Amino acid sequence: MVPEEKILLAIYTELEKDQSNISGTINSKKLGLDFTVFSEAVEQLLNKGLICNANVIRAGMCQRPVEVFLSSVKLTRAGKNCVERILKDL
Repeated sequence: MVPEEKILLAIYTELEKDQSNISGTINSKKLGLDFTVFSEAVEQLLNKGLICNANVIRAGMCQRPVEVFLSSVKLTRAGKNCVERILKDL
C-alpha cells in the first residue's frame, strides 16, 4: 500500500470513531513512514483534492517539511470514493 492510501485509510478510520483524535493517532511514526514521505504524501492528497483542512509547514532554504497539522482534516467526496475503492481491493 502506498503512503497516500495508508494515510487516507487512517483518516477515514479515525473519523468514523465517535471520539476521533486525528492529531493523536495519525502521524508518520504511528503509520511507519519517514516524516518527509508522510508530509509529501499529505501534500499530494491535498493537491489531488482527496482531503482538505490539512497544513504542511515548510522552512529553510530547501523548504523542507517541518510540521504537519491534521487536527481539522476532512475527507472530500473524492477522498471517500478513493477509500471505498481501496477497501474494495483489500
